[in-house]
This record gives sequence, structure tokens and C-alpha cells, in this order.
Amino acid sequence: MTTTVSAASPRPVDVLRADRRRTAMTNIAVVAGLLAAFSIWAIWSGGLSLYLQRVLDGTRNGVLYGMVALALVIVFKATKVINFAQGAMAMFGTFVAATLITSWNLPVALAVLIAMALSAAAGAGIERAVIRPFDPDNHLGIVIVTLSLYMAINATAALVWGNDPRGFPSLFPAGGDNYLALGDIRLYYTTLGSWATIALVVVALHLMLARTRMGLAFRAVANSVENARLIGVDVGRTVQQSWAIAAAVGTLAGCLLAPMT
Repeated sequence: MTTTVSAASPRPVDVLRADRRRTAMTNIAVVAGLLAAFSIWAIWSGGLSLYLQRVLDGTRNGVLYGMVALALVIVFKATKVINFAQGAMAMFGTFVAATLITSWNLPVALAVLIAMALSAAAGAGIERAVIRPFDPDNHLGIVIVTLSLYMAINATAALVWGNDPRGFPSLFPAGGDNYLALGDIRLYYTTLGSWATIALVVVALHLMLARTRMGLAFRAVANSVENARLIGVDVGRTVQQSWAIAAAVGTLAGCLLAPMT
């Protein structure tokens, strides 16, 4: 007995994609419904102005934490490993910027730029000295190394700067009348500046990945390490560059977050 399949019959892969699409749409609908219900309750209990103010503040915090996540993704795409030391590296870079501001009396923007450059150099050095000796396929070993780095960086920061919290000046005018009034809503310059900075970083990273030789090598390594080697890409250098970029971006995110915590 023979079985015939018509050209119009859906392929298994198409059925799987359709199922995933339906599942995604269902999840989006559920989340949208929950957000709508919460928004109605928040407006009813606190008023529209307070609700919109909290939305703006939450969006600002969300995009800043998203910037930290972006630094994580940069390393993950190149190595398929989560860098658990990313937050500690960002914290250390932020302390370096604070020291440049308070001890060296540098302008805030200049101190942040120098801290980003130092963080990039440190990230590249950490990759070369600690990460590269491991087999790239030994993900568990590299994860354990990043956990060790997390503890070592935290301990070093506590040894150098202590455990007491410190203030960090804002990159943008903050406090007082430094906001745009939209009715009863205050759109602070720190929020606008953070949004603009993050937008510039995202655009710069996109252009770097899409238009430069380094970005092409990075995408090749992210797609397949073995294929990247076959076409002549220096995988070690590319991964090192990803660590440097992630460290710099993480430090910038930390410097934007520090004045708000």
C-alpha cells in the first residue's frame, strides 16, 4: 500500500511554526490582558497622572536594566555562556568612575568615558588570561570561572572601597526644576538623558555589527565557531572584543543606574 502526500499538505516544520506562533500570540494576549487590568486598577486607585508618572519612571529603570542585559547578551552570543560576573564588572567600573570624580576631580562625563575604556581593557584582559585557556565547548567550566570572577571582583571592591554605600553624581541635570512639565507629569532630564544615551549605544552597536569587519566576524562566531574558523576568523580575538564591549557597556549602565539607587 502506498501513501501519497499532496503538495498542499502542511509540512511538519510548518505545523510546528504555526503552533509556536499561536502559543506566542496566546501569551501576548494574556500578558496584555493582565497589564490592562492592572492599569485600570492603578488609574482607579491613584489617578491617571500618578499612573503615567510611574510608567515613565518604570520605563527609565527598565531600559537601564535592559542595557545591563544587552552586555550579557553580547558575551552570550559569542560564547554561548552566561557571564555571571557581568554585574560585578559593571559595579567595579562604576566605582572606578566615582573615584575619578571624587579623588581626581574630573568632570562626570569624562570620568565615565575613562572608566568605560579601563573596563574594556580589563574585560579584554580577563578573557585572554582566564577564559581563553578553557575549551570553548566546556561551558560548565567557563560558567564556574565567571562565578569565581564574580566573587573575586566583589571581594576586591569591598577591600578597596569598603561596604558603605556612596553617592554618585548624575550625568544629566537632576533634582529641583530640572524636568519638563507635561501637565501634572514630570519628565526629568535624567530620564530623557538616559533614554537618549541608551538609544545612541544601541544604534552604535547595531552599526558596528552590521557595517564593520569586526561585526561580521562577531556574527560569524555567534552563528558557528567551527565555520568561523574555517573562513579565517580569529575566534579568540573576536570573543575578546565581545568581552571588552560588554564590560564598557556594563560600566555605562552602572554609571546611569548609580544616581537612582
